Amino acid sequence: MLSPQYISAGTFTEEVLGANFCRIFNSKSGEIGVMFALMKYSYEIFHGDDDANARLNLSGNLLQYSLGRWGWQGVKIANIGIFLINYSLTEFAERAFHLLDLARKDQNNPFPSLMISSC
Repeated sequence: MLSPQYISAGTFTEEVLGANFCRIFNSKSGEIGVMFALMKYSYEIFHGDDDANARLNLSGNLLQYSLGRWGWQGVKIANIGIFLINYSLTEFAERAFHLLDLARKDQNNPFPSLMISSC
């Protein structure tokens, strides 16, 4: 599966450098992204996750799609930055919560397994 950084690099290549060969790839990636966003929303609702959080995720994904699809060039370039910052903060938060969870589990353990390499 392609990493989000590579997909945003395709958009950057098309919009900033003017490479038209990325247009089809970006268009298809956006359509697939909408499909995955709807599948994720239906999965979250089906499994009883928080409805407000599921709607927030769906609206964020649809906003990203609509800005990429119908926005002008400046908005598309700004959208790349927003996407990369959002992705980075999400990854950082997931790792931080993982380390916090490990620290809580090892609180009473005389030989804690909390190490930086456990990420």
